[in-house]
Amino acid sequence: MTAGYKATGLLMDNFFDLNFTGQFTKWDRHIARKYCEMFSFLAKKEMPELTRHLLDMGVNLLTLELLKRQLDDEVDPEALNTCPVCKVLIHNLLTKKNPHYEVSINFKRPVIGIGAPIKYFLPKAVKPLGARAILPDDADVANAIGAITSNVVIKKQLRIIPGDQGGFIVEGIAGTRQFKDFDDADRFARKKLIGIVRERALASGTSCQKVELKTKDQIPVTAGGDPIFMGRIIYASLTGRPDIVLKKHPLVTEAL
Repeated sequence: MTAGYKATGLLMDNFFDLNFTGQFTKWDRHIARKYCEMFSFLAKKEMPELTRHLLDMGVNLLTLELLKRQLDDEVDPEALNTCPVCKVLIHNLLTKKNPHYEVSINFKRPVIGIGAPIKYFLPKAVKPLGARAILPDDADVANAIGAITSNVVIKKQLRIIPGDQGGFIVEGIAGTRQFKDFDDADRFARKKLIGIVRERALASGTSCQKVELKTKDQIPVTAGGDPIFMGRIIYASLTGRPDIVLKKHPLVTEAL
């Protein structure tokens, strides 16, 4: 698993905080100090408290994004933001402050970090996930090199299963999607998958629209030889060149 460092508003704040604390000294530290002083005034917090708070938030945000990436093949990971039980369990996972129980997660694969400041966040971010962080020697420039030489790859899957009261249920997205007819459920799942993958592709920096779908039916056979439909998994994938690369190299063409 590779941890991509997204430049959201909070994580951009972390760049300035790292500059201010002297941990990450690239670019203009004077601007970083002025930015932090302004933020400190608006937040009505002393500078050391504010920078520590924002850096901790950056670590927790990265932990949550890694967890979402791991869950993406099974459920809609954005449900973690709306499910009350999920919020309580995640809070326990991150803080370990509940005296009555402890949430534990253990990733089976290491997490590879790239990006200039990733070494200040990833080792702490993977601890609640029981994972090992790998920081390549050239991690600070690997993100830029990867943006030029690699493709954006988006994958998502949905599952259609029989409902308890008859009909069929589409799993893997937020909310309940139940259909009386299997073909209706299948059409909905395929359309939804294509939409989700294309939307994530745009957010990840590619305008490629070509989505490939694969299907796997789960139909075991009983002892009497009768087939039983247990579900269908529909896999969607999109692979596209980053838009920024195509714009810089007009001779490169992309099938949209």
